[in-house]
Amino acid sequence: MDHLPPDLFFDLVAADEVSAAHAIELSSLPADEAATLAQLQSRQAQAPELFLGAFLPSSSLSLSSLPPSDTGGLHNRTLIGYTCATRAPAPATSSDSISSASVSTVDHASEIPSAVLTSASLAALSARVAPANAAVCVHAVGVSPPFRQRGVARALMEASVARLRTTRAYEMLLCDGGLRALYEEVGCECVGESENGGRPWSEMRVVGPATAAELGIGKGSGLDGLLEAGAGVGSAGGGNPVGRIASFTGVELEYGIGDVVTLDQSGSVSDGGVNKYVLLCPRSGCGCVILRDGVGKLIQKDAIELEPSEKAPTALLTPLPPAGQPIHCWLVQPSPMAFENIGFSRPVGEELDDPTSMAKLRLACVLASINAVRLALSAPSGFPALGNGLWYTTPGTIWSRHSLPLGNGFLTATTLGGILCESTQLNIESLWTGGPFADPTYNGGNKQSDEQPAMAAAMQSIRQTIFNSANGTIGDVEILTTAIGAYGSYSGAGFLISTLANQSSDISEYGRFLDLDSGIAKTLWSQEGNTFTRETFCSNPVRACVQNTSTTSPRGFTQTYAFTGVSGLPTPNVTCIDGGNGAGAVLQLTGNAGSSAGPGPGMSYELLATVVAPGSSIVCSTVPNANASAGAPNATLTVSNARSAYVVWVGGTDYDANAGDAAHGFSFKGDPPHDALSVLLNATHSFSYAELLAAHKADYAETLHTRFALSIQGAGVDLDVPTDARKAAYEVDTGDPYLEWVLFNYGRHLLASSTRGMLPANLQGKWAFNAAPPWSADYHANINFQMNYWIAETTNMNVTQSIWDYIEMNYRLRDIFGHTGMKASGNSAQWANYPVALLTIYLSRNIFFVKQMVHVWDHFDFTNDVAWWKAQGYPLLKGAASFHLDKLIPDKHVNDGTLVVAPCNSPEQVPITFACAHAQQLIWQLFNAIEKGAPAAGETDVEFLNEVKAKKAQMDKGVHIGSWGQLQEWKVDMDSPNDTHRHLSHLVGLYPGYAIANYDPTIQNTALDASQVLAAAQISLIHRGNGTGPDADAGWEKVWRAACWAQFSNASEFYHELTYAIQRNFAENLFSVYDPTDSNPIFQIDANLGYPAAVMNALIQALDVANTSMPLLIKLLPALPTTWPEGSLTGARVRGGITVDMTWADAKLTKVILTVDEGIASRPVNVIYAGSIKARFNTTSGLTQSITGF
Repeated sequence: MDHLPPDLFFDLVAADEVSAAHAIELSSLPADEAATLAQLQSRQAQAPELFLGAFLPSSSLSLSSLPPSDTGGLHNRTLIGYTCATRAPAPATSSDSISSASVSTVDHASEIPSAVLTSASLAALSARVAPANAAVCVHAVGVSPPFRQRGVARALMEASVARLRTTRAYEMLLCDGGLRALYEEVGCECVGESENGGRPWSEMRVVGPATAAELGIGKGSGLDGLLEAGAGVGSAGGGNPVGRIASFTGVELEYGIGDVVTLDQSGSVSDGGVNKYVLLCPRSGCGCVILRDGVGKLIQKDAIELEPSEKAPTALLTPLPPAGQPIHCWLVQPSPMAFENIGFSRPVGEELDDPTSMAKLRLACVLASINAVRLALSAPSGFPALGNGLWYTTPGTIWSRHSLPLGNGFLTATTLGGILCESTQLNIESLWTGGPFADPTYNGGNKQSDEQPAMAAAMQSIRQTIFNSANGTIGDVEILTTAIGAYGSYSGAGFLISTLANQSSDISEYGRFLDLDSGIAKTLWSQEGNTFTRETFCSNPVRACVQNTSTTSPRGFTQTYAFTGVSGLPTPNVTCIDGGNGAGAVLQLTGNAGSSAGPGPGMSYELLATVVAPGSSIVCSTVPNANASAGAPNATLTVSNARSAYVVWVGGTDYDANAGDAAHGFSFKGDPPHDALSVLLNATHSFSYAELLAAHKADYAETLHTRFALSIQGAGVDLDVPTDARKAAYEVDTGDPYLEWVLFNYGRHLLASSTRGMLPANLQGKWAFNAAPPWSADYHANINFQMNYWIAETTNMNVTQSIWDYIEMNYRLRDIFGHTGMKASGNSAQWANYPVALLTIYLSRNIFFVKQMVHVWDHFDFTNDVAWWKAQGYPLLKGAASFHLDKLIPDKHVNDGTLVVAPCNSPEQVPITFACAHAQQLIWQLFNAIEKGAPAAGETDVEFLNEVKAKKAQMDKGVHIGSWGQLQEWKVDMDSPNDTHRHLSHLVGLYPGYAIANYDPTIQNTALDASQVLAAAQISLIHRGNGTGPDADAGWEKVWRAACWAQFSNASEFYHELTYAIQRNFAENLFSVYDPTDSNPIFQIDANLGYPAAVMNALIQALDVANTSMPLLIKLLPALPTTWPEGSLTGARVRGGITVDMTWADAKLTKVILTVDEGIASRPVNVIYAGSIKARFNTTSGLTQSITGF
């Protein structure tokens, strides 16, 4: 848990406590990296003042869980964390001298190898620091395992840095690259990257305070810098407010910079030399706060060129000195977001009457710049008034952290908010490398029909081995596997580069945002008093994406559009073609997704784009390829003299799901995409830009907003704080209801934008930056694919048809292992006939198909769409049930008369065994769905229904309690209490299932009562940890845990886990990232889509039941956090075709309206709030129930 122990304190580690530090060292690092006890003792002897410990009083905790060496001994205190360092001579100017100096003062040369001293770190070490200063090299930071993930390491580093600053020392820290973010948070800066032992390391530093004399800012000196201590009138209406600097015009400072910077009694800059006052803008009528007191540290830096040297200085400002000349400036800590107005200014200059006069200071209000961009001070014009969106004050640079995603299901796009040049990343939903397109012999790891006798015999032998083994396991089932072959991956399709020509670089009032009310990304800025706007959207009605550029400038603009390919694919051809039918010039990109995966050319793909700008000149020109060796042409579309111009693009491949059968040789190969794309592109010319935009907005609203809305009122909407700053300030447990609400809406936007095509959303939705996204961006069926759709039914989204079509067209009944089998796997491409798994369907991943059946049943249970159920839903369910009826076999290990799955494994766990809990629970739920849904489907196969009923009664239900009180993951009790594995597979019946959460011993035929089962599930959940373990650090595992805590009606643990996920695993653009400390992390969409589901589970629950004679329990606000005291849900959906509208205030329900759909079969319903039943009724067609008595 991320809570600092209340009695935590810091002190130097005594010599007899070093052994306790060594025990922590061994638990924190791999054996080949951990220091020896002798090394730690040497460090403590050399620099005892730098060996800092985090302690708890021994009386304040039980020491039974700590190693003996961790206990307090004579000191009556317990060491729970430490950091140690040694001193080196003052920084030198060569790698040799620094290396040798470091080695001479550190006990082992290998601890600071010369290889880590890069040019960047040498430059930093050569920075102007007092000659007497020493370098401090930090070796390690460690925390005892029971106290990790509670902020101890951060607090320890903060204490260490604070002590170093008081010693005026230079700290150089060589840290594992993955820990860089931690050290940046406590005030260090990265000065270089290097390798140590083949691993990436970051070189961090913090410079202790120097004296005013050393910095040249004593009495009588002037100050120049990028951002100066300043003057002005109070922003609240003039005067000289207490703690604010008055106007300095014509006024001398008695002690020079000492009047505005903290100095100690000796005249040295203390506390980092920070500004003592709030600094105000001197511009007439402005007076706004530029720098808050205590956040600007005076430092010396080399000047940089913010604008061309020939540009005339702005009023109130004097020119910068030449680039590279040392100047003084304010280092704003912890970040520039401490400004009310954010930015740099030019130096104020020194108005000196004579060499001994005092400095006269003034401060100009100039907005911050990235490449000379001045920032907007609040949300950009047009941003949703209620704050439903993401907004930023600078262009993005890193795709996974900064891009804003759009999509219509068939195509997706991301924008970074460029100004003179925008690079829009493009995706086509079916573009895949590898597979049968790359290798005609590819079969995805499937065993062939002629192997059936051998495989059936092998299967029987494997089962016998498992049942005969002492612990019910087998080492491997490799005989059942086949090489994966040319699997490939999802791939990006290219980029659309939009370049404005002959425009001034004097950019101001920049802003960009993603509007979640309308699904539009906008970038706005001003140039020479004129406004420019670029807005992008992807329209599902026309299956095209559109980007419009407009300006208020009477001169208009000239803009060039170009296509370029993605890294990892062969260079595509880009050329000009005639669009026909009056469509004009068209820019065409064609290519093949060939790769090293196979010898074939790969899937063919195409992008077409056309520009519309009435009254303007539009020319398509063939140009030389920038890559002369590519041997492929290139071309551009140029529009001239336009006040408004929009580009429309469409894209497609020759993938055809209908060709994934024997008649087509399982080729999945269809017609070239050009003709179909031309029809789509030409169709867009029937509409004006306004009509295209209106159709998109209407469709987007109907998909996301017309039927459903969540409101968390009083959430602190602040349109003056950009999303990245708000995310940076986000804290675990404290939270930010506004950001949490936006993230909820953002998840629904991502699902709607990525699933309404012909294929369902994959591991990255349908966004991929290049040709080789992590884990192939495929359909990861362990839990990730399922998590993508948890929110679909409950938040009233009609977006699931692509799942049903995908399953129906891609899964085939097979008879390979001695019984009917439906080929499935843990991961699959769009040709699911060709799954990726190295293990076959008989491991955990074969449960993929039954996991999808949860969604199939839920869709019918929520919507009562009988026509769909008969035509598509029930046949899918019956196919899965038929497969698992044949798969269940008698348990010959326990010999208890039950039917079990064998072999199996719990997703991504090691043991290969039998009766895995998740498999047994899911199959039991599947058989229940068959019995409940058969009447509506008109099922007449009595033999089939009887077999389902009989085997459901006989099968093991996957619910067993183990030796330490846990819910067992396997039928054999082999769970470890220290297993913090990312998956919660054995708790699938807690959430999203019901085999645990609605456990009933009279139905599930066990001797356990419900309280025992739920208690065991909670023990397992606790021991699984918080979703950050040695095996992974992903957002999806955290939001799954949050949903489970909500299932227990534990609001505090739900909110803790939810806020921990947001704080740790969501980037500046709110993408869920897998490796949060990486500067360019992996994007993985499942947490984005699982997050809203976890939120919904805290607000409303209506778990499935084993049969429809049992009451449907609708629980309202079961885990409402205290931070959401007021809000409403409109259009939420639960089982039984029921729509729920509810409001709450002061953390209590005020009104609930339940409306039953027309044509719904009758079933009993209990409405529960705060543990008591508030209403009972039987559903009838069109019934409305209003409840106000809370």
